[in-house]
This record gives sequence, structure tokens and C-alpha cells, in this order.
Amino acid sequence: MENVNGFWRFNEEFDYGRKVGEVRLFQDGEDISGILVFKEWDENEEFIMVRCHLEGSLKGNKLEFKDLKTKLLLGKEGDEYLPESREGVINELGQIVGSTIDAEGVSGIFVMERYK
Repeated sequence: MENVNGFWRFNEEFDYGRKVGEVRLFQDGEDISGILVFKEWDENEEFIMVRCHLEGSLKGNKLEFKDLKTKLLLGKEGDEYLPESREGVINELGQIVGSTIDAEGVSGIFVMERYK
């Protein structure tokens, strides 16, 4: 079984913008939890900063995790963040690569790279 414990860089491109941040993952057997903090830019280059508590599972080299609890850390009045679900695989380079979708059907692709 793969070991995903630790700190990861997080990059995502989605339909209307991009996200850059960091993830701390904890693994207990197949159970995964963690915290993701990121800055999200929209197509107008306006941004928000978000913290998400994550929960999911790892089976072989396949990961599934979702946002359980989210908090908008920085943004303008009226800004919001919709929780996402993510699915990915650990590739031969040790990266986690996959796709994401939120409650409104906005999708994206992400890459996570372990800090060395």
C-alpha cells in the first residue's frame, strides 16, 4: 500500500480559474484525512483563500477524498467556496493526479507533489 502521510504542494486548474496551496495528509491504513489550504483565482484574477478539512480513502494507488468542512479565510463580501470531491491516482513519479468536481458541476484537474 502507498504511503501518503506528509506535506504536499497542490495545484488545480478548473473551468473558471486555478488554485495553488498546500495539503497535510494523514493516513491510517486505507483511511485518509487532512487539511488543504489554498488560494483560488477566478478568470478575472480575483482571489479567495480557503481552508478545507478532508476525508477519504486510499485503495492501492487510487485516492478519493472530499471536503468535509470549509472556511473562507480571505475574500470579499459575497465570496463563497463550494465543497469538492476529488479522485486521483499516485503515478510513477509519486505525484497524486486526478479530477475534482463541486456541487454545481464545475470540474477541474489537480496535481499534488510531495515536499522533499
